[in-house]
Amino acid sequence: MYERLSHDDELSGESNSIVNQKKLLRDYANRHKLGNPTDYSDDGYSGTRWDRPGFMKLMEEIEGGRVENLVIKDMSRIGRDYLRVGLFMEKLREKNVRLISINDNLDTSKGEDDFIPFRNIIHEWYARDASRKTRSALMTRGTSGEHTCTTPPYGYVKSAEDKGKWEVDPEAAEIVRRVFRMSLEGRGPWQICRILEAEKILMPGAYQAARGLGFCQKREFENPYRWHAGTITTMLKRKEYMGHTVNFRTRRESYKDRYNRPLPEEEWLIFENTQEAIIDRETFDNVQRLRSNTRRRPDKSEQVHPLTGLLYCADCGGKLYVRKEPDVAVSYACSNYSKYYKACETAHRVAASKVTERINEAVRGVIEYARKDASGFERSVREALATQRDKEARRQAARLGSCRRRASDLDVLTRKIYEDNALGKLTDERYEALYDGYEEEQKSLEREIGELEIAVAAQKSGVEKAARFIELVKRYRDVKEIDVVATNEFVERVVVHERERKGCFHTEQCINIHFNHIGLFTVPEPEPEASEVAAREEAKRLLVERQEKQRRAYLARKARRLAETSAATP
Repeated sequence: MYERLSHDDELSGESNSIVNQKKLLRDYANRHKLGNPTDYSDDGYSGTRWDRPGFMKLMEEIEGGRVENLVIKDMSRIGRDYLRVGLFMEKLREKNVRLISINDNLDTSKGEDDFIPFRNIIHEWYARDASRKTRSALMTRGTSGEHTCTTPPYGYVKSAEDKGKWEVDPEAAEIVRRVFRMSLEGRGPWQICRILEAEKILMPGAYQAARGLGFCQKREFENPYRWHAGTITTMLKRKEYMGHTVNFRTRRESYKDRYNRPLPEEEWLIFENTQEAIIDRETFDNVQRLRSNTRRRPDKSEQVHPLTGLLYCADCGGKLYVRKEPDVAVSYACSNYSKYYKACETAHRVAASKVTERINEAVRGVIEYARKDASGFERSVREALATQRDKEARRQAARLGSCRRRASDLDVLTRKIYEDNALGKLTDERYEALYDGYEEEQKSLEREIGELEIAVAAQKSGVEKAARFIELVKRYRDVKEIDVVATNEFVERVVVHERERKGCFHTEQCINIHFNHIGLFTVPEPEPEASEVAAREEAKRLLVERQEKQRRAYLARKARRLAETSAATP
């Protein structure tokens, strides 16, 4: 005896319940003296699925030749795919299994029913129609701003008064905030997982199941504290934590599909500020920016270098990565310069401590300037941003015009080679090669033109960027220590130039700090007095003399090492 009940069937009334199906089949088996009846049930499974646990166990019994009679309420209990149901009936015929469908008045021991295939098609149409209605209702809810997911993400719960609203779960929300803060501190998903596991914090599925929520209530967790990196990664990308509703992340092409297909972010429908936020926008944007820069992997000593992903070479634009040697301070060098690969002329090596010192000086200078002269600071920020915005807008507008002209030229060239090929002036092989090249360049230009048009339009939003940076400075106005989190919130990138003199420990090295939202910004300084200028010039002259002395000593040591190496070589 086999019973199945789906969520859609539950809406049809109590007669479809598993209990009533079992009673109906048991009464039939007793009346017709079918001995040794065994039940196989699937409660909550759609007829379009064929990986149902009860059905798979039934198939094992049939394949093993241990089934003589199969009794069901109607053919829709087997499934709602007429092709698969037809194959199933053929399997029963091969195994000499008698099929009895009570409501369909079918008993294969009395002969075949020619109308059964048509009924199977009608059962499939029912599933298709139900899927169409469900999708229409879901689309209506989603486009009106209602939540389309059944269970809120970790950190939220459904409101007791209104199930369509989400409320913050204080305990889970605190873990979400910790995860975002640890990401701002430079920790990767695996490191965050290890920390949470060591502190015996329940993973989201186990946490929701313990409170009677979610899809994992009947699941047995081998280790409920075992967090996964994918869980952390997904959590760090969820815009719902900013208080937004995000609908249509996924889609099924057909009601027969088992899994949802993820959609690109451009097709999502986002409604802002629909529930209380757990993470503010500033923190969320900083986490996305940091995670898009680079992966910060711990070294052999389990240390994560927080500046990784922030440093860039001033000459080639490549990233600077950690170069750590035993008993030597941590330093960074250009990734495009190595012993065997020298796409960049020099290494642009810089000590991590020096970069950290420069960042602290720059951030403290901005905070101090805002504290002493708030109105002047806000005016300077807006002026600096307007200057950079105008400069960048001119560059992007010039590039946009160049791309459009090139795209127009490619249209002319494509028509020209087509005419030459048609007149026999150009071979087919040469035409195809040129056409493919022009077509690829045209597609690349179209993508770049679209990006530039968006960028040029976005340049007009500079007022918002200035306001966000000013608000950031206000939040850190009374902070005495610039930690890793503050660094990641203030600094977008650090551009490192090559040292003025190589081989000298005390030498000038230009390091440009680009702040988040506004880019380069220099705190205005008052004009120095004549005596101060003279003192600076004298200090610079003494520094140059010392550097030159160190340089000569370095070259002398290098020459001696080369001479000793040459003498030792046979």
